[in-house]
Formats: sequence, structure tokens, C-alpha cells
Amino acid sequence: MADHSTSVAGTPRPQLSRANGNINLGPSANPK
Repeated sequence: MADHSTSVAGTPRPQLSRANGNINLGPSANPK
């Protein structure tokens, strides 16, 4: 049951993280 609560609250958090990861990958691939 605790996992369910974390999943719901984590849903919006992972989405933001995904956007950050995309930005990180962008600049990382450019210099590479």
C-alpha cells in the first residue's frame, strides 16, 4: 500500500526528472 502512495506522488516528480534528463542529454550530445 505504501508503494501505491509513493507511485502517485512520484508520478509528477519523474515527469520533471524526464524533462531535465532530456535537457542534459541535449548539451551532452552536442559537445560529444
